Amino acid sequence: MGFGRAAELLSRERVASKQTVAAVREPLTRAATAAAPLMRCSDPAVVTATEQLLNALSDVEDTARLEAAL
Repeated sequence: MGFGRAAELLSRERVASKQTVAAVREPLTRAATAAAPLMRCSDPAVVTATEQLLNALSDVEDTARLEAAL
């Protein structure tokens, strides 16, 4: 019975994970597309800030890092 419950919990976790990925895929794609021209900017500060934002977007659960990058 314990293994059945564990399998059920793992299955729910996988479904939730897939739903989360699906929900953030489009916004992350749009952010990367919008960032492309900024990465070619002649101002190194703009490039650095854009890199920091893109790196922060890779871990959306780290809200403090994301807020700082924004």
